[in-house]
Amino acid sequence: MSARRPEGPAAAETPEAVQWHEGMMLAPQHMQQEARRIEATLNYQLRAAAPFFWGVRALEIDAGALFAGCFRVVELDALTPDGLVVAHPRPGAASLELDLDALDQDLAARPATIHLGVAAHSARAAAPGALRRYLSVEGELVMDENLGENPVATPRLRPALTLHATASPMIGPGAAWVSLPIAQVAKVGGRLELLPYQPPALRATREQPIHAVARAVAEDLRGKATGVAERLRGAAAGLGVETREDDIALRAISAPLPRLEALLRDEAASPYQLHLALCDALGAAAAVDRRLAPPTAPTYLHHDALPGFQAMAGMILGAMARLRAAHRLLPFARDDDGGFVNAAGAGGGAEAVHLLMYAAPGDGAQRLAQWAAAACIASSDRMSEVRLSRVRGAARRLVDSVDALDIVAPEEGVLATVALDPRFVAPGAPLEVRHPEGGGQPGEPARIVLALPLDDAGDAGDAS
Repeated sequence: MSARRPEGPAAAETPEAVQWHEGMMLAPQHMQQEARRIEATLNYQLRAAAPFFWGVRALEIDAGALFAGCFRVVELDALTPDGLVVAHPRPGAASLELDLDALDQDLAARPATIHLGVAAHSARAAAPGALRRYLSVEGELVMDENLGENPVATPRLRPALTLHATASPMIGPGAAWVSLPIAQVAKVGGRLELLPYQPPALRATREQPIHAVARAVAEDLRGKATGVAERLRGAAAGLGVETREDDIALRAISAPLPRLEALLRDEAASPYQLHLALCDALGAAAAVDRRLAPPTAPTYLHHDALPGFQAMAGMILGAMARLRAAHRLLPFARDDDGGFVNAAGAGGGAEAVHLLMYAAPGDGAQRLAQWAAAACIASSDRMSEVRLSRVRGAARRLVDSVDALDIVAPEEGVLATVALDPRFVAPGAPLEVRHPEGGGQPGEPARIVLALPLDDAGDAGDAS
């Protein structure tokens, strides 16, 4: 039986244990070999348990320096593929930068990938002319932790960090270096720019492009699940027609959604865990699209994860777009005065719009209906005039359903059809709903959602 050798150092490359014994003559090499064995053993165990354990934790690049042809790292916190913890800046450290103008590569024709590098461990690293993995630096005075006295200067070994440019995230600077890609740069319109790129990372956090891609998928799934659930509930109340496709779609969409949303919200997942959550969503999308089998998910590439995330998101969103729906749900935002504002507005040419109002916990639909009857409804440019005139603005009536949009009133809420009277509502202007006495009034809704026909919804996002 044979097995493919995994990436990373083999067990045979881990130094054997030092045989400590009484009376032995200690030399620096004994301590060095013990430290080397501990590092190598930990690296081997980490790779066995979590192959993608390495990556960037924090990174800041000086965007202004690019105008001068210089790639400069302002802040860095990372773990290299061989388990070395690296940070920049350190006290007294030189600037970590690379002269892009000196590269042989034509950045206008092909982007360059910038790698952070440190010399690979070598038994001859201290020999004259060899690549130095560490720099010897003067350490701070260190007190005896037992006595709190007798400060001693302790020399330190600091990783010798360098930057390298290659043609691809998958191509490192060479076998002599342990490296990880951190950015891609190209010349666009004669200027150097950072390209959208996801470096290997320890955590998938909100500011990363893969988080934005996965977040868009989660928001779309949440909006679709809400719409399908409303259709099924309406069918159960005799206000619509239940379909087997709707039931299958809701079950499929609901399965991967809570985990995906939790991973995005907590920002504690690794990029690989987020990749697997999207794989689950891809399977759900295949069920919605009624394909015979789910499509094959792209291979996860820790060096360059963004293209795989984008490919999966495209397949998922494409399948969701084919899900039967007659409307899009656009949530209102709360402003500082306690009002509800929807920037999408009423759209042009419509005679009415429809608002789904959801009751706050413990209030119920009856109190919400009273609040809705008293509220002022108008476009933002006319709301002040409406409130000064002590009128309610656009006329509204509560309905059980709107067949044209295939929506029904929420179980704990109301569905209001609002007439678009030009005296109160300007086409395309943001739409506002607010109580004449301000926020916090009895029966105030927890949220309001605008339902528009698909062809009137523009590019606005789904409610989540």
